[in-house]
Amino acid sequence: MNTSRLIEFSDEDLAELDEVAHAAERITPALGAMEVENVRNQARAGAIAERVSRRQAASVRSQEMVYRSVAAELAGVTFTTDRSMQAQITQAVEWVECYPDTLAAWEAGRITRGHATAVLRCGTVLPRDARAEFDAQAAEGNGGSVDSPSGTGCRISSPASPRSSPQRSMTG
Repeated sequence: MNTSRLIEFSDEDLAELDEVAHAAERITPALGAMEVENVRNQARAGAIAERVSRRQAASVRSQEMVYRSVAAELAGVTFTTDRSMQAQITQAVEWVECYPDTLAAWEAGRITRGHATAVLRCGTVLPRDARAEFDAQAAEGNGGSVDSPSGTGCRISSPASPRSSPQRSMTG
């Protein structure tokens, strides 16, 4: 059995490739669950920043400093910059508040981070009250695709096939 007509794989190569594919199939959902745990943790950091900033003076600068300070704490332990972490926290808050179905599907391994990110990006242009319906449809990840109702032409497609390359090549 060959995965390509141009490339000759030995039976041993194919067996090892099959093992690698099975490992990836096992690892990928676990990674997704860990990524979602991290997103939820970052959203908690955002909630802390929001709560603390409400207690600060009304100046925007002082509120911005609260967010920067919280982001710096996480950035220090995750080897990233405070500005990058601040953007990640903002994105995490959006996912948690507006796209719970997407997070649940990602956590369960039914969709990938790329799919979840596409949901977030496409949904950003929607009014907040329209995001729940969009989230429910987009998170299905059932092999179809969902158009954003915003009229922007944003389209989210589910992964093409859950089968490995050798399985796909055998059936054409």
